[in-house]
Order: sequence, then C-alpha cells, then structure tokens
Amino acid sequence: MHVKKSDFKRQAILDTAYRLFRAQGFDGTSMSGINTQVGGSKATLYSHFPSKEELFVECMMAGLENYMSDTLKHLDTSCGDPEHALRNFGASVLAFICSPEQVEVRRLMIAEAARSGTGKLFFDKISALRAQVSSFLAVCMTSGLLRRDDPDLAADHLGALLEAEILEPLLLHVREAAPDERETVLTARRAVAAFLRAYAPASRQQVPTAGTED
Repeated sequence: MHVKKSDFKRQAILDTAYRLFRAQGFDGTSMSGINTQVGGSKATLYSHFPSKEELFVECMMAGLENYMSDTLKHLDTSCGDPEHALRNFGASVLAFICSPEQVEVRRLMIAEAARSGTGKLFFDKISALRAQVSSFLAVCMTSGLLRRDDPDLAADHLGALLEAEILEPLLLHVREAAPDERETVLTARRAVAAFLRAYAPASRQQVPTAGTED
C-alpha cells in the first residue's frame, strides 16, 4: 500500500509533539518548538493540526486508538460466550491503561481537560472507541446472552468496573508498580463477573428460595 508523504509528515509531527508534551507539559511546549524539531513550514504543521489543543489530544489518544484496534478483536460476537470475550478484552485493556506510560498520559489528559475544550475532545474520542464496545453488548442483548438495556450505559459500567481496582491508585501515586499479567487477568475476571451479574438475562437471575431474607 502506498503511503502518502503527508502521512509521514503527520506521523513525524505526532511523534515529536508527543515526546515534547510528555517532557515539558502543555504550557512548556509550543507549536514553534514542535515545528523547529520536525522541520518544514508552520503552514504545513497547521494544515495537519489547526491548534495546539487538537495536536495535544491527537498525541495523547494515538496510542490508545492504535492499541484498541487490536484489543477490540477480542469482542467476537460469533463465539456466543460474552464472559470469555469480555475477560480477554478486559485483561488486554488493563495491561495497556495501567502501563507507566499510559498512566502518565492519563494524568496529562486530566490536567489539561479544562483548557479550550480539550476535555470534550478527549471525551468524544473515548466515546467513539466505547461505541464499539457498546455494539458488541447490543448484539449480546439482542441474542439473549445479556438482559436488554441501554448498551451505551452498559459499556460505561463495564469500563468503570475494569478501572475500579487499579487505575485510580496509580493515577494518585498511591500505588507505583504497574500490575503484572496475573493481576490484570484476575482483576478483569472480577470486573467481568460483577458486570455479568448486573446484566444477566432474567432467566439466569438468582431467585431467592422460600424462607431466605432479601
């Protein structure tokens, strides 16, 4: 497949800007400084990224978008087993978002969220990725593997459950060490188990036996 010269230029800008944003922060990084290191005209830089805010969002989200393209393949609706699919998906997501680099990126995203609509740009991109999870859940609901509900809300619940145990302590420096593979697998298993209890079909809901308390 032929790759356009402009695609190489765009990637060079992203790579340079990502490195500078992580090293210097948003305020310490300028479009002029990025352009100096990349080379070429400022007009070319601005033709790819109209503002520093948009470039910042693209930099911070590029890794997640690239990683998720493979991770989303775990959500295979043909297998008929949402638990297996969600466990593999969840473990893969946790391994990525709890890595030291991505924890640092998340901190930067949160720190700059109030700047010139940056937070909304982040939210829109994350929502686009979550929509693909929502599509998988919608199929499971239609086929009776999960109870019928709002698949977008269910995707939000799944994401929150996956992040609940490990990510917040990492973000707040309460915990420093990233989880190993065993921990991510077990954490994903617990999160998915809680999710499936909440979204189990009515036929699989536990019915209290006579004489038990609610």
